[in-house]
Amino acid sequence: MTNPSVISSGMVEKTGRPRTAIFALTRRGAELAARLSSQMEGSACFCSDRYALQPGMIPFARLSDVFRPAWLEYDQMVCIMSCGIAVRMAAPMLEHKTRDPAVVVVDQDGAFAISLLAGHIGGANELARKVAAMTGGRAVITTASDIQEKPAVDLAVQKAGLLIENIEMAARVQAAILDEEPL
Repeated sequence: MTNPSVISSGMVEKTGRPRTAIFALTRRGAELAARLSSQMEGSACFCSDRYALQPGMIPFARLSDVFRPAWLEYDQMVCIMSCGIAVRMAAPMLEHKTRDPAVVVVDQDGAFAISLLAGHIGGANELARKVAAMTGGRAVITTASDIQEKPAVDLAVQKAGLLIENIEMAARVQAAILDEEPL
């Protein structure tokens, strides 16, 4: 991730605009990646070397060769591939929802932008909506607070410029809000 500073609460504070890595494995995926990259400031476009034909595309022979370094460098990752491939690439590097980059999976036609990891704090839900707006597709958001149209504690804290000292307690508060229990 770019310019993070780890706070004692375990939360990550990001500075500046998010940097986005976009990955594509197929020809149609590479075309979509190029289109998204042209609309997303601070993005880098990683494409299979068979399809990295446009200037500025970063070619790779194996996704695993570029995914790990990008995981450490970028705040957001758009994976134009199956969810299974994205999960297998990300799984060995997962730390915590407060430190992992936002990961959105998109099909090569841009019909669906799926918020996969770091939905709230990492910004994957917002990124999925942004990508879906660019492709004319649909954002797939599965976080309960979004589905129930209730406030997300972690986002409210982040928006207010505050820090969560106890992320487990924040999860308990969020559950109470979702289940309409007294706090």
